[in-house]
Order: sequence, then structure tokens, then C-alpha cells
Amino acid sequence: MIEINVSLYHSRDLLPIVEDLSLTLNEGDKIALIGEEGNGKSTLLKYLYDKELTKEYAVGKGKADLGRERAAYLPQEPEFPAVSAMEFLSPALYSADPGELAEYARRLGVETGFFWSDQCVRSLSGGEKIKLLFAKMLLQKPSVWLLDEPSNNLDLQALAWLEEMICALKEPVLFISHDERLLERTANGVLHFERLRRRTQPRHTFFRGGYRAYRETLLRAREKQAQVAAYERAEAEKREEKLRVIRDQVQRGLDTVSRADPHGARLLKKKMKSVLSQEKRYRREREDMTQPPEWEECILMRFPVFSVPAGKTALEISLPRLIAGDRLLAEDVRLTVKGRERVCIVGRNGCGKSSLLRIAAQAGEERRAFYMPQDYDEALRPGMTALTYLETQGGGAEREHIAACLGCMRFTREEMERDVAALSGGQRAKLLLTKANLTGAQVLILDEPSRNFSPLSAGAVADELARFSGAILFVSHDRAFIERVATAVFELTEKGLVPREKENLFF
Repeated sequence: MIEINVSLYHSRDLLPIVEDLSLTLNEGDKIALIGEEGNGKSTLLKYLYDKELTKEYAVGKGKADLGRERAAYLPQEPEFPAVSAMEFLSPALYSADPGELAEYARRLGVETGFFWSDQCVRSLSGGEKIKLLFAKMLLQKPSVWLLDEPSNNLDLQALAWLEEMICALKEPVLFISHDERLLERTANGVLHFERLRRRTQPRHTFFRGGYRAYRETLLRAREKQAQVAAYERAEAEKREEKLRVIRDQVQRGLDTVSRADPHGARLLKKKMKSVLSQEKRYRREREDMTQPPEWEECILMRFPVFSVPAGKTALEISLPRLIAGDRLLAEDVRLTVKGRERVCIVGRNGCGKSSLLRIAAQAGEERRAFYMPQDYDEALRPGMTALTYLETQGGGAEREHIAACLGCMRFTREEMERDVAALSGGQRAKLLLTKANLTGAQVLILDEPSRNFSPLSAGAVADELARFSGAILFVSHDRAFIERVATAVFELTEKGLVPREKENLFF
């Protein structure tokens, strides 16, 4: 059993990130951390693993040190050295029991030789890198797992493996994920982080149960609370209206009572005193009434509506060969995307999906295309703020319009003026989509657009993209996102793009 009692604050202004979090982790717990971008989920995992990772921007108090626990930590954006897989896993690899290694290989879905490979880690696919990291953590024999977006960059086959892997872990797991299917199939507890009152007041809610059950329970509780609050207020207004009528009648009587009728005046004054006393009691009762439910709203994004003919070609790709470096990834890659089509590309890690999208972005420059790369650093440079990134002409009017757009994406004024390097992955994704909106792009080329969004925001983004007036070409492995957005799905194979039925993608 692991006890956590912690509060976290921003170093610069001491605004709370997480307040009075009390959590007990037991064997077999799979606790999903959910919430909007920038709500402190990744900061909490870093702080639990090693306070040094957050010392530049956050301070904490309370018991958050895992002490004697052997924590395995998977960061959201892991860095890999230019070494072989064997060197990456050493020295623990050399002391491991052969039978133990065989079991780890079975659980990871790889050959045992994968551990002893001399291939450079950086040249591995996204899925292979994550499996190598899991192997490294398994060799450490951890007593608790801290996983920050473990599904990032995994293909559909690797996602199936990840679900099985998390479910099979006996040690407690704290994990962050945007993938609704992964949450539904693995989590047996939910820790929901929110920021209320213009993102100044943190709130967390813990639920012992699955993710879908939590969503349903949360919605039912909000609906019931809203109904009770509305009923109590309606009844209070009826009582108060009757009392106002009586008060007005008494006041008119006081205004017209004759001096020759002192007894009548005394009765009216006594009646008015009783009415005022009743009003005071009603005001006290209002303070004790059920409050309307308060929750953090998800993002509000609206792309401009423009006319793009449904049959008009928006993007066309024709490649005899798709090459990355000296590797031939695919041959005869041909694709035409027409107006109002939303085409998703899937495929195994390392098959060339991101390379294809970069080529598509170059081809789409003449058609007002906007490209959102998988690596946000390709578009966002350290030193710029959200406001300066979105500015084109400068001036007060433009800045106010940009600030309003960022406000709809749930940026605070402080976050708008913060260095983009200090923003969370989800906030930077919001920033790129805001740029696409402001540029009026009619073709969107998006590489894993939902990768760092919370499940709540991802749903709002998916709904808006499904209404987009132009054309979209995107890569995704987010199954719920694909179901909501894509009008067509193609798998990138060595022989080119192969049409896939959407209902056969999921397992």
C-alpha cells in the first residue's frame, strides 16, 4: 500500500496546481489521471517520481515521496540516446535470469534477441521504443508504475499489446492517457483534475471504478444536482414573489393610513416588521440551497464556414516511391482527397506515415493547407509565446482577437504570455489548431492531432473537425477519434495505400 498526500504550487506566483490530494494505491490498482490540458497531471507524475524534474516551475508540500518504492516512470516525450538496444538495457540485462527474459519478451510481444540487438535505439519505430522502455522498467522490478501518455505514437497493433500489458501488471499503476478505448479497457479507478473559476481553483475527484462508469456517474450526478438546484430556486422565487406582493400592500397601507388611526398604523408597522423578518429568513435559506453544478468546461473551437465543392480535388499525392533516408518505405503511393473528405492514414510504426504527411504538406502549400506536425517543435520555437506565435500584423485589435480565441481554448492570460516551451503538450496542440483556425486554411494536414488532448477535449476537437468545411488528411491511432472524424481510412503498406473498412480497424 502506498500513501500519497500532496499539494503542488507554481513557483512563480504560488498559484495552486494540485491541492490536498490524498490517494492510497494498492496492488492491482490501475488509476487513470484525466482532465484538461495544463491541469497538472504530468507535473504530479514527475513530482512523485523525482522532485528534481519539477524544481524549475513547481514546489510542493506534504508526503509525495515514494520513499522505498521502486518507481518506473515513462515520460510523455521520452528521449533516447544514440546507443544500441543492448546498451540501453544494461547493466540489468546481464544479471537477468534467462527464463525471466523469455517471460518479459513474451509479455512485450518481441523475440528475446530484441534485447540483445546492436541496432541503434533511435532508429527503432515508436512502438519498438516504447516496448524497449517497458523492458528496461521490467528489469528494474518496480513496485509502482507511473506512465505519462504511454499510447503516444503507438500503432493499432501496439495499442492492443499495451492494453494487455497494463492489465497484466500486478503493481499499482498511475497513468495518463487521451485514448478513450485504452481508458475503458484498463482503468479500475479515475482521478479527475479540473480547474474552476477561470482556471484559478484546482479540484480533483477520485472514483473507484472504470472510466465509462465514471463518465456516466459524473453526468448523472451533474444532471441531478442541476435539477434539484433549479427546483429549489423556482420554489424560492414563488415564495419571495408572494412576500413581495404582501410587502407592497403593507407599504401602500402605511403610505395612506390616516393619522387619526394610530391603531391601524401600529398593526401595519407590525406586519411590515414580520415581512422584513421573513425576507431575511428567505435570504439565509438561499445560502443553504443546492448549488448548480460547477465543472470545468472543455474547449470551444469553431472553424470558419466556407464553400468547398464536394467533388473538387483539394490534395493529390502521386509517389512512385516513398523513401526516408536510405530506406524504401513504400511504392506507388497515390491518394486524392476531395472537398469535404476526411481521410485517415493508419499503419504500423515506422511505415512512413509522418514522412507522407510532410510531403503532402509541401504539395498543399498552393491550396492554403495547414500542417500540424507530430513533433510540435517543428512549428513552435522556444522564446515565443502563444500570442506572438499567432500574431501576423501586430496591433491591439489583432491581439484582443487572438486572446479571445485562446480564451475559447481555455488559455488563461498567464498561459497566453508564457513561453511555449513551458506549455503542456495538450496546450501546444491547442495552439496549433488555433493557428489553423486563424489562417482560414481550407485543407488540414494533421499528424496525430488528438495525441495530447484529454478525452474531454479530444471529443470536442473531433466533433469540430467532423464539421470542417474543407478537406482533412490526418494520421491517427486514436480509435474513438477515427470513428468520429474519418470518412475514409487507408493503411500505408509497402505496396502503397490500401483502403480499409473503419469497422474492421478496431478490436
